[in-house]
Amino acid sequence: MTNTATDSKDYVLGVTREEYERLGLQHSLWASRAIRLWRRAGLPEKSAKSLKAIDCGCGPGFTTFELANYLGPKSRVVGIDRAEPYLLALETRVREETKRGEDSRLAKIETRQAGIDTFTLDEKDFDAAYARWIFIFLKDPEAAIRNVARHLKPGGLFLFQDYVDYRTMALHPSPPLFRKMVEQIIASWAAHGGDANVAARLPLLLEKNGFEIVSLTPQMRVGRPHQKVWLWPDSFFKNYLPILARDGYLSAAEERELQAAWTKASRMKNAFYVGPTVLDIVARKR
Repeated sequence: MTNTATDSKDYVLGVTREEYERLGLQHSLWASRAIRLWRRAGLPEKSAKSLKAIDCGCGPGFTTFELANYLGPKSRVVGIDRAEPYLLALETRVREETKRGEDSRLAKIETRQAGIDTFTLDEKDFDAAYARWIFIFLKDPEAAIRNVARHLKPGGLFLFQDYVDYRTMALHPSPPLFRKMVEQIIASWAAHGGDANVAARLPLLLEKNGFEIVSLTPQMRVGRPHQKVWLWPDSFFKNYLPILARDGYLSAAEERELQAAWTKASRMKNAFYVGPTVLDIVARKR
């Protein structure tokens, strides 16, 4: 799995082995919160009915498998993503699960290589769609909302987990360059057409395009060096700070200073990290 020019264009964080592993770690830390959102939204668990769901921006399929396990074997999940290497990884895992006979507990999984704003499926009566940390990278989130809406039945659920205030990210004690780093992350995503605070815009866009907002719930993670959640920013900084330096958002000296500050904090008993605020959105198609 390499980081080609096409891959970088599709996904600003890159399509690499390191990013694949980071996504897996990230999912392990957020899976329970995804399930909590699905339950709060009233999405049936181990459904006796045949349900259909869309995983928007599925990447290598960590959320796709989680959703397939949640819905159960009578249902179906379609993962949508632009990055072919990630879809191939997902499809390989599906084949391996089938070979081991472990697919009997899962909903049927399919994939489509396409953007969230452009994919087309024959059915237009899906029960639910789920999107986690994909709308922050979209140039036109409203077009994506309209396209997903076309595929949901009336009463269908559109469930989000995305950043609403990226500037709440903090490290204590705070290194001198930390605030600049946060602003440069936001700027780098904006340069690719993204919005690090996209969830602040989503409720109005959803309402405008035929959805009722059922609930808005904030999520925040705080971690100390001895806790697993610390590995979430640890893996992100190790992967993304070199990209910021490569692309001119940080100097090489600034990157080294930030990496050294993070290493120092990681050895401090009472240092702590505060993650960017995530907003859970439950929307229902009218």
